[in-house]
Amino acid sequence: MRLKNRVDRPSTDSPSRLRFNPHHYPRIRKALASILGIAICAASLVAPSVASPISAYGLAAPVSPSPEAYAIIDADRGVILESRDLHTPRNAASMVKLATVLTAVTHLDPKVGVPISVRAAAEPTMRIGMPAGEVWPLEQMINSALMVSANDASWAIAECSGGSVEGFATQAQQLLARLGARDGKFSDPAGLDDENSFGGGSFLSPWDLAVIGRNALAVPRIAAATNSREISFIDVSGRPHRYINHNKTLLNGYAGANGLKTGFTDNAGRTLIASATRDGRTMIAVVFGTYDTAGWAGALLDQGFASDPRLKVEGERLPPVRIKEAKSKRGVKAVCAEGVSNPGVIAGASAGVSTPSGATGSTSTSAPSKPSTPRQGASGDSASGGSIWSTIGAWFAALIGVLAVLVILRRRAVLRRRRMRAERRRAIARAQRAGSIHVIDAKTPTGRVDARRRRR
Repeated sequence: MRLKNRVDRPSTDSPSRLRFNPHHYPRIRKALASILGIAICAASLVAPSVASPISAYGLAAPVSPSPEAYAIIDADRGVILESRDLHTPRNAASMVKLATVLTAVTHLDPKVGVPISVRAAAEPTMRIGMPAGEVWPLEQMINSALMVSANDASWAIAECSGGSVEGFATQAQQLLARLGARDGKFSDPAGLDDENSFGGGSFLSPWDLAVIGRNALAVPRIAAATNSREISFIDVSGRPHRYINHNKTLLNGYAGANGLKTGFTDNAGRTLIASATRDGRTMIAVVFGTYDTAGWAGALLDQGFASDPRLKVEGERLPPVRIKEAKSKRGVKAVCAEGVSNPGVIAGASAGVSTPSGATGSTSTSAPSKPSTPRQGASGDSASGGSIWSTIGAWFAALIGVLAVLVILRRRAVLRRRRMRAERRRAIARAQRAGSIHVIDAKTPTGRVDARRRRR
């Protein structure tokens, strides 16, 4: 009895009485659990504000060297917050397509049908394979140029707007001067800058891109195209198209991102003009000369949003937005510039910008404009196909696919026969060990079963 009392009620100098054990105290245990839960929640809330490799708005910190040239623009006030080599013209790659589309929307009826010439269809990659002779709605052309950087669409737009690529270069240069982009020169509407380019390529400065980007955001159909993550539509010949925006890293990774355009050529490297809107403020970042363009754009946009809008900024100010879109004129046939064969308005054509979205157009076609010698080579954002070479390539790919299927089927048949022979050998071996058979055929070794019969 004394032993039981000593176990149930240890003395004050017992080690178990001196050592704290929370399991003996239910209320204390619950309190500790509550405190631990509160601490975890607090840590999760505080963690984003602690210095880390993740931007406050979602993108990882840049991993490449700082850009060779850049600009941070407060788009609402038109102020350059910070920059490097602001007025030095550079190869702008496919960011040039923003200027191409801006020029086109100031000259072309929104419902115009844009014909594909042999020259445009032969553009090197990136292209979406618009066959020469087809006529596409302007909106589908704009989406193709801005979302997936289609060079063939850019050239077709230029030919329709300016009568020729040569005429369009003058047209675009005049528009940029009127908007306030004064540093560079415009030549190739797709942004090419190698031997395949027109006029040696276009050169634009961060200032020029800031002017172009700010005006582009003021045009709803351009802003909508650059902000779309994905669109789908049916072209005039019934072919389905599905576009994933080349700027998806920024659009999907940075909170508030709403455009604008990526670019890449061997000469320019990777380039990006990006925009985002947060808390009623819109910022634009222009990045040249670094491979992690999205990371740097995110960092620059962060810096722009961290600035105080109430403070006076000493930076240069952009000219006011001056872009004016061409409007549809009632009773007037929508056509391309003089000298470009065009059937006019494509009734009911619309590309849409939502996901998914569909659009169809008429199948009317027109004779292509006078072709020049098709150019070859590749310098652009990506790769695709087009014209007769895409057809030959498709047949060749189909042939390779058929041969690959035949090789796979042959390989499977060989492996199946091997497995059957191996299983047959294993079955014979099991039967011989069990003594159920002596000899299967002349090639089968008799083994220990026949030896045992001889001993008998």
